[in-house]
Amino acid sequence: MESCVEAAKAAGLTYAGLQYGGECWGGNTLGYTAVSSSECSMPCSANSAEICGGVWRNSIYPTTPTHSYSGCYTDASTRALSSRLMASGATVESCVGAAKAAGLSYAGLQYGGECWGGSTLGYTAVSSSECSMPCSANAAEICGGVWRNSIYSTNATPAPTPTPTPTPTPTPTPPRGGVLAFPGAEGGGALSLGGRGGRVIPVTTLADSGSGSLRACMEASGPRTCVFTVSGTINLSSYISVGNPYLTVAGQTAPGGGIQVVSPRASDSATFWIGTHDTIVRYIRVRGGGTPFSYQPLSGTGLNGAYSHVLDHVSMQYCGNDCISVSQPAGRYINNGVTLSWLLDAESVNTSSNRTAMILSSGDPSLGAQVVDIDLHHSYLATHSHRFPKLGYGRMRVVNNIMFNSDYVWTQLEFAAQVDIIGNVYKEGSRSNAEHPIHMYPSGATLSAYVANNVSTRYLTSAGAGDVAEWNALVRQTNAENGQDRGGGTIPSTSTYRRSSPHATRTRGANITPLVLTGSGSNLEALLLRNGPADGSGPVGASRRLDCEGNWVGSQDALDARIVNYYSAGGSPSSSHPNASDLGTGVYTVPSLAAGSACAGLQTRGMPDAWVNYWKTRVSPAASDLTPTGKEVPALLGWAAGYTNLDVYLSGLAPAL
Repeated sequence: MESCVEAAKAAGLTYAGLQYGGECWGGNTLGYTAVSSSECSMPCSANSAEICGGVWRNSIYPTTPTHSYSGCYTDASTRALSSRLMASGATVESCVGAAKAAGLSYAGLQYGGECWGGSTLGYTAVSSSECSMPCSANAAEICGGVWRNSIYSTNATPAPTPTPTPTPTPTPTPPRGGVLAFPGAEGGGALSLGGRGGRVIPVTTLADSGSGSLRACMEASGPRTCVFTVSGTINLSSYISVGNPYLTVAGQTAPGGGIQVVSPRASDSATFWIGTHDTIVRYIRVRGGGTPFSYQPLSGTGLNGAYSHVLDHVSMQYCGNDCISVSQPAGRYINNGVTLSWLLDAESVNTSSNRTAMILSSGDPSLGAQVVDIDLHHSYLATHSHRFPKLGYGRMRVVNNIMFNSDYVWTQLEFAAQVDIIGNVYKEGSRSNAEHPIHMYPSGATLSAYVANNVSTRYLTSAGAGDVAEWNALVRQTNAENGQDRGGGTIPSTSTYRRSSPHATRTRGANITPLVLTGSGSNLEALLLRNGPADGSGPVGASRRLDCEGNWVGSQDALDARIVNYYSAGGSPSSSHPNASDLGTGVYTVPSLAAGSACAGLQTRGMPDAWVNYWKTRVSPAASDLTPTGKEVPALLGWAAGYTNLDVYLSGLAPAL
């Protein structure tokens, strides 16, 4: 921020504006109109503790500031700044104003909204990235962190703020208002920005860490898209922690057999720990680890905790606990707007009592009313003990999934879960007992569910029975977590727990259009396990990749193929779950993936030369080259404003013919 303000000041301009995480603009008048500060939410790529606007959004600063940022400083119980000025709800402006009114030289913000002041600084400066909590009163600003102060000097010379010049020109439509994460995205995370408009970072090595590694890209700051010039197995020694927002992992760009990540065995560890917002992960395989994907917010409150996530076409096997965990740590941080789509989640390992598929919205029950739009759709969950999935609280949807071969409990609702369960197939396998597909455990709060168009190989073999008849056939009430009915049980009260219509409200993402099941659900089986979407992106899991012309080509590996084939066979390789010691032997061997050659040009632009050379002569006017952030190709194709050339290539919808 400081460098942009200084550049504008040196040019004799009144205003400096930052956007897209680092672009700097200047001028003497303000065009367009002011919007909510929350719409400027991209951290600056050079300093993630500062905000540099957004997509078609400018963070505006006068070139004669009233205060200046001094850095991120540590704190402790003896306090770096001696005076507590505000207990919560502070913004940079209100805290600096309070410190200045008290005659203090410094203002410090921490823990998302506390304000402290003083005239001397204790402790030491650390990297600005350690101050990463958005202010609870203005998510476009940073208010320190846990025992971290964002420090501002109050002694800059004040200057009156010029009055903006109004203009009748309409503000461009923000991407969050309608541009999907990728064409066809549905569910709570469908409007995730991911790395759109940011850097292309090539993954050039299979090493655990260091330059060119997947870890280096995912843990970087600023908007970024990870593309792959290598294929094969990445063996991790520890989990990858994603604390900086605006990330896309484009596994579909990997050559050969694609990418798989193998995590060390640990029953309570994660492989990917995602604690921020606006992330998209597609087309990779994750084998091993306690929980391959743990979505647990690192900062923020309420709807500003962690939001707008997409996990799409990902394969997960040999989990030691839940393959996916979406949790709300006690008392503070919230997940919202999550899409889990086209996943293959299968064959957990016997390392604890939890050989489970996934848990959605666990943690602090008191936060339930704030949890919205966590959606699981078009996925295949197979051969786990239970949790297909388990849903804790909040507004969620389970739509068009295949659930296969549960040991005992299938889909379980507890606490204050409010769930739409639509168009799912529950198929018993060689390990299954006579459990009803949907269990409700009223545990001190009111549950609700809308249940429609589901089928079960034991209890409702054909779709279309009608909502009340389906409820009576499929839903049972239990008196304990993981309670079992073994074919008996009590039907939950329709007047207390059953909703007659799906959720009418959506705060995050985009609606899911369910496939209407016919008969036993064979049309869903064909879609998920054999054919895939109409865009050619393949059935569930990391089943396809992009070639150098932008065509989808098959890339399902032997492990995924085996698990899909077990569905037709109705069984599994063993009467019990594999032990950790079984991994690497017999059918439980993690496959070797075929090597391949990277597409020319992918490393520098994220788009291969062959694809760029085709489209650059067809855009108007013809271009000498195409950049990943340019918009010539989506404009030519009539796509919504906001998409980029890189978006088009990654979609596989516009190959070089």
